[in-house]
Order: sequence, then C-alpha cells, then structure tokens
Amino acid sequence: MPSSYPPNGEDSANYVEADDRPISRLAHRREIHLIDALYVIRKKKWLLISSVSLGLVLALLVTWGTERRYSSTVTIQIHKESGSALSLDDLGGVAQQIGIGDEVSVELLTDQTVIGNDNIAIKVIENLSLAGREPFVSLKHSAALNGSSASAWENDFEFRDSVIQLFESRLRVTVVKGTRLIDVTYTDKDPQLAAAVANAVVEAYLNETTQQRYDATSKTSHWLTNQISDLKAKVSESQKEVNDFREKAGILGVSPVVDSTHGAQNSPAYDNAELDHLSDLNRQLTQAEMARISAEAVYQLSQTQNADVILGVASSRGTDGTSGGASLFSPASEDIDVLKQLRLQEGKVKLELASNINKYGAKNPIIVALRSQLSEVDLQISQEMQRINQQAKNNFDLAVTTEKSVRASVEKEKGKIEQLNNSADQLLMLQQEEASNRTLYENLYGKLEAARVLSGSQSSNVTIVNPARVPSRPSRPRPVENVGMGLLAGLMLGLFAVFASNTRDDAISTPDDIAMVEGASMLGLVPLFDRRSTSKGMPVAYGSEVDTPTNHISAAWVLRSPKSVIAESYRQIRTAILLSRPGRPPQTILFASSLSGDGKTTTCFNTGFAFGLQGSRILLIDADLRRPSLHLRLDLPNESGLSQCLSSDLDPMTVIQRHRDLQNVSILTAGPIPPMPSELLGSKKFVSLLESLKTHFDFIFIDAPPILVVTDAVVIAQAVDGVILVVKSGVTRRFFLRRVFDLLGASRNKVLGVTLNAVDVRSSEYNSSYGYYGDRNYYGNSHD
Repeated sequence: MPSSYPPNGEDSANYVEADDRPISRLAHRREIHLIDALYVIRKKKWLLISSVSLGLVLALLVTWGTERRYSSTVTIQIHKESGSALSLDDLGGVAQQIGIGDEVSVELLTDQTVIGNDNIAIKVIENLSLAGREPFVSLKHSAALNGSSASAWENDFEFRDSVIQLFESRLRVTVVKGTRLIDVTYTDKDPQLAAAVANAVVEAYLNETTQQRYDATSKTSHWLTNQISDLKAKVSESQKEVNDFREKAGILGVSPVVDSTHGAQNSPAYDNAELDHLSDLNRQLTQAEMARISAEAVYQLSQTQNADVILGVASSRGTDGTSGGASLFSPASEDIDVLKQLRLQEGKVKLELASNINKYGAKNPIIVALRSQLSEVDLQISQEMQRINQQAKNNFDLAVTTEKSVRASVEKEKGKIEQLNNSADQLLMLQQEEASNRTLYENLYGKLEAARVLSGSQSSNVTIVNPARVPSRPSRPRPVENVGMGLLAGLMLGLFAVFASNTRDDAISTPDDIAMVEGASMLGLVPLFDRRSTSKGMPVAYGSEVDTPTNHISAAWVLRSPKSVIAESYRQIRTAILLSRPGRPPQTILFASSLSGDGKTTTCFNTGFAFGLQGSRILLIDADLRRPSLHLRLDLPNESGLSQCLSSDLDPMTVIQRHRDLQNVSILTAGPIPPMPSELLGSKKFVSLLESLKTHFDFIFIDAPPILVVTDAVVIAQAVDGVILVVKSGVTRRFFLRRVFDLLGASRNKVLGVTLNAVDVRSSEYNSSYGYYGDRNYYGNSHD
C-alpha cells in the first residue's frame, strides 16, 4: 500500500503511511470546529434561506389571518384578615376566620383558584347571558339559544361543559409577584364585552365570598339565639321563684351581699359550712354549664362539615382556656394541624388543576389524575371532619355528664339545706341560681351582639384596585412577536434541515469524505473546469467526458494552459505518483472509477501528458473495449488497436501512435470492439503485452471501464503495478467507493490513492481550507 499523499497542502502529520494495511477512517478525520458548521451552512444556504422565508411567510399569514382579540384586566387586592378578639366564648367570631392559614402565597393561590372555578364562570355566563351570544352559541349543534333561559343551557350538559371550557380558556387569573394583587383578564373580539366580563367575574367572586361569610355567621347566630332564648326563660323563671319564695316565707326584706371576686351571693346573717359548700357547687355548676354550652357549640359547628369554619375557630384563642371544646380546636391540636395540611394540599391541587385544564383539556390524563388526586384529598378532609365531629360529640357528651354530675351534687346539697329548714338559706340558693343564669345570659348576649357588628364590618377582605376598562388596542395578534417567532422557528428548522441533510449526504465532496472510507487515501484533487475559458480568468465549469474538442491540443490542460490551476493539479498528481512508492514508482498504472462520468479518462491522459513534459516515455492505453473514448479526446484514428493485439499476433508497436504535439507521449487506442472484452483483458497475452511494453516506455497509463459496471478493471488490476481510483466530487458516493475496494479484493493493496475530480473550489468547503486553488493573482491568465 502506498504512503498517503497529503492533499491540498495540509499538514503531513495528519496522514499515516501504511505499507500493506488499510488506513483507518478515524486516522484521517480532522477535528470538527465552528468553521466546519459555517461551511455546512454556506453549502446549504438556500435550504436555510428557504426555511427562514417559509417561517416569515407563515408568521405573516398567521398574523393576517388571526382574528383580532381584545383583553381587559381587573386588578384586585386581597387584604390579610386580622385575628378576632372573640374566642370560644364568642362563637360569632368564627365568621371572621374563614380562611386556611396566614401564609400569603397559599391564600393568594387559593383565591386565584376560586376566581377561576366553574361556579364563578356559571354565574357570569348567566348574568351576562353569554350562552346565547357568539362564540358560545356556535358550540350548540342543535339550535341557537338566543333568548333561552339559563336553566335550559344548563340542562344540556355537553353544551354546558363546552361553554364553561371556552369561557375559562379566555379567562386568565394571575397573581402579581411580590404583592397581594390579583389580575383578572378576559379576552374577546368585542372590547366592550371583554371589559364587562372581567368586571362581572370579580363582582361574582365578591358576592360569593360575602354570601359564604353571611351564611356561616347566620347559622352560628341562629343557634346562639336559641340558646340565649332558653337562658332568658331560665332567668325569668329563677326571678319568679325568688320572689314567690320571699313572699311565701315573709322574708322580703333580706338582701344578699354580692362577692365581687366570684360573682356569687352570700348572706352575712348565716355562717354555715353547708352554705359555703353549696356556693362552691353553684360556681362549679356555672362553669360546667359554660363548658357544656361551649362543647355543644363546637359540636354544632363541626356538624356543618365546613373545614373553613373549623379552622377559623381553631385560629382564635380562648379567654378562659378551660372550656371543654378548646382543646379540640386548639391551633396545636393534631387533628386541626392535619386538617390545615389537607386544606393546603387541596388548594395546591386546585391551583394546579386550574392552571393545566386550559392547557391540556378536560380529558387529558394529567387533568384526570389531578381530579382524582383532588377527590382523594376531599375524601381525606371529609374523613378528618368526621373524626373531629366525633371528638366534638365525645367532648359534648363529657361536658353534659359533668354538668349532670355537678347538678346532682347541687341537688344533693339542696336537700341538706332543706333539712336545715332554714328559709333564708333556701332564699339564698334561689338568688344564686338566678344570678348564675343572669350572668350567663348577659355574657352570651353581649358577645353575640359584638360578633354581629364585627362580622358585618368585615364582610369581605377584597377591594378592587383598578376596574376593567374598554381596551383601545387589540392584544392579539402581535405582529412583531409573531414575525420574530416565525423567523426564529424558520431559522431553527432550517439549521436542523441543513445539518440533517448534510449528515445524510453520502456524496464525496472533500478529502475528509474520502478519509471516511476505510483503506482510501487522498492522492490528488482536480478543480471543476470546462473546455471553455475566459481571456482573463481561470476555467469556470467542468465539461462532459465524451465531448469532442474543437482541436486536439485543447484536450490536454498541461499543454493548453500550463500555468492554469487545472494544469497544476495534474502536476501535483504526477508528484504524488512519483512519491507513492519508496525507491521505484509504479510503472504500469490503471485509472478506474466506480461509474461512468467520473472523469477517469480525462485524468488518465492529462496525467500522462504531465509525465511527458518531464521527458519520460509515456504510453496511454485505452483498455475500455466497450465504449472507448481516448481516441476521441486526442483526435486519433481507431481502425486498429489493443483489441487486435490481444486477439491476433499483431505487433503493438505497429499500431501505437505518437501524439503530434508531444512526441514522447504515445497512445494505444482500443481498436474495434471485440465480442468478449473481459476474456481478452484477463488473458495471459495481456500480461505478456504489458511486460513487453515496459521495455519501451517509462510509464504506462491504462484507461479502463467502470468497476461497478463491468469486471474488466478488476481483471486489469491484477496485471498492473498500481491503481488510481477517480471519484467525481458531489456525485460519487462513499458506498460506491467502499464497494470498489471490496471488488478489487487482493488488488486493493495496489491502490495508490484516490483522485477527487471536478471539485468546486469556490464552494464553502474549499473557500478557507483549500482556498489557494482560487488564487488567480498567483496563477495569472490561464492562457499564458
């Protein structure tokens, strides 16, 4: 195997000499740099330009074809709810505690989810009669709903869901980062309707939150009112009993003294241990009744199964800290902590569901999973509420039992007092009972009235900062943004197409492509040319191999334009051949290609003339006995030639012709086309013929048929000293070159190298790395 010739002046250190082993393709690959990507882009620039242009056109079409939409925004502020001074002793204060925590982010995200839920959407659609207007009415497949009632469209469930989905797709609720502000934006083709809907959404939200607070307060107040009515009746009854007993016992003039410390009544006329004990029991009974009422209030509230009410009660702190239900709804309670975590989790899931439903649609697996997760959280909340309700009931039952026990003790103590038959003590007992009932009544009544006033003054924690106004400009389409996105998308798609196309491009265009074929090495490079040339510059195109020149000298570039780039490329091939073998260069050389049209014939005789200019005796043999063309290129007769020398005893020296312009270059034409060319070329006579011709010529160059078409070149390769493979830039594929090496078999070791033909040195691959081929200032006029 010959040593690899460094192509195009590149550093010879990148090429490895291998005597009898194939050269690994990795040994020839050069490092890829950014400049290589630029070469690929320049090579496929029209593909990139087309892609960018397509993106621009599509962006303009989208902008032009998109319906104008207007967006109107309402900005609201969510105020932080302050804690109430009322505790379990003031159960009306729970109306202020509807909320799930003090964390601002969770509170705002929860409000954001509530504003965008289906209930608000339904209310706005009903209030503005949107179901009978475009584009909502177009969703109805049966008949238009202009003038139909709200209940009618709600009964058509499929249409209802479609209307709600379309409405929510046009509604956008966003939290202004770093603030307690929420923007509610609605988009529609009608600017006035966009502003009206945005304002209606906020109004519906305010009405719903206010109604929720009112319902919770009303329910609690109603229960407390019933309790106060019962206490009022007890106070009246106790007062009547005191008056009746005084009148009956005739002790109307005795007045008890009030103890300011305990609120109980003692008579200075009696100092008896039983009376003191009874006084203590009455105080305990009062406390037990208070505890029972508090526990019953908690139980009644837990019966509502409203988590917000429970958490609101838990967030308040009791004033006495001893009520039976205080421990259940204490902020430190494990049940309350679990409920709070579940509500936080529910708020996050609702937020995620609201933010994704418009993006993926109601039937998307992600939405289905979120709804399933929400249902599971709701189930856990329900279970936790049932557990809290059960615990509240247990506490209430315990409070009732305690009250009964204390009351039984009081009754027992009363019996003892009755046994004393002391009318004054009995009167004192009645007065204490009446005082206890009155104290409890006044306490609860005062707290209830305060709760009503406070809940009414803070019915809503939402204020409208900036109402929606009719927009003057459409929010969509956005021409500048669309054009920018179109150009960017076209650029990205174009770059992808450029590099994908370059990756799939198997054609050999550069020496690096040759290096990717195992066993192949670069021998020389011939620029793209034509037989036509200008008077001032280098040739501009590459002509067909079978074109007949206007005169014989025009076929050999080394004679026609010795200072041209083309002539220099053949002299470089000559140098590479002379250096291909250590010691003595190959004497008989076969020029072959994978397919026809690769330029092997032109390369063969131009290389021969390049050797002839050095004074060597050169013989050009046209061994293409099927479609000979060498005689056409050199304008020579072909009545007799190689076919006759192989099929008869004709002396080849009698049919060899000398070139008229370079006498040391001789040509043996193909002669008449024989019936079996492969048998003639594979015969021993052809080998003997070459051996005899070696004594008369220094170098013998043989032009053979394409290797992938017929087997003639493979047969000839066994009889020559070296083989030069000619590939055409941009035409010959790497697969063809690999197949050629496979067909050569053992003769592949004779391959001197590959000549890259018809290279467009003005292309992006060569402008920098191989740019010296285009240096006209150095080569001058090609006709000089």
